[in-house]
Amino acid sequence: MPMRDRVIHVLLIDRNPKDAFLVEKILSASKAAKFNLSTALTMSSGPLTLDENGVDVVLLDLDSFAYDNLHLIREMAPSMPILVLTKDEDEDVGINAVKQGAQDYWVKEQIDTQLFPRAIQYAIERQSAEVRLEKALREVHKSHDDLLSILNMIELGIVTIEQNGAVAFVNKTARELIGKNEKEILGNQWSDLFSFVTHDVAWLKKLFYEKLEGEKKFQDQVRFPSGKRYYMNVEVQDDPR
Repeated sequence: MPMRDRVIHVLLIDRNPKDAFLVEKILSASKAAKFNLSTALTMSSGPLTLDENGVDVVLLDLDSFAYDNLHLIREMAPSMPILVLTKDEDEDVGINAVKQGAQDYWVKEQIDTQLFPRAIQYAIERQSAEVRLEKALREVHKSHDDLLSILNMIELGIVTIEQNGAVAFVNKTARELIGKNEKEILGNQWSDLFSFVTHDVAWLKKLFYEKLEGEKKFQDQVRFPSGKRYYMNVEVQDDPR
């Protein structure tokens, strides 16, 4: 549902009744969206209201409450968008609040009746976008971890080599074949870890580093430090990233 078509629940945490009156007057006159304003005079009643009323955004008065209370709200509701209000015209105060988790800040004497309601909407949208991005990144990491688990269960040695010849990934089977742990393998040159029996190093380096045309796949025996030899299928591909 578009934001303009639904009621936006705003919680104002402010000890000054004049500020509450000003905010309510601005929001009630707004044509950008419909707002429902709740007011808390203390932090003890603020979080209670935060839980009970399905709040969409918090307006926190920094003149009444210290930065610690900003952190308290962030801890209780990490995805809650917060705008801070202050009478201090020092820009560093607002910038510091944003650094500590607020979406935006407004100097009370400079609140614009047209822009302020939109700033609340934008804060909600930005916070929502950040939450979606964090969720997507978690899914990517989870998928990556799942893929690594699968590769480590495969009873085939799998080694990924960067174009510069450094080993970027090695699964469990390959680690056992090479006879070294992951830390001893990653980042090292493949030619220091194993060698091919048939293809010479000069040709292989041209294949890996210069991407020879027409030579993308080959099969060869690989000799490991233990003296064991295994057949390996090698395929050179462009990095999809």
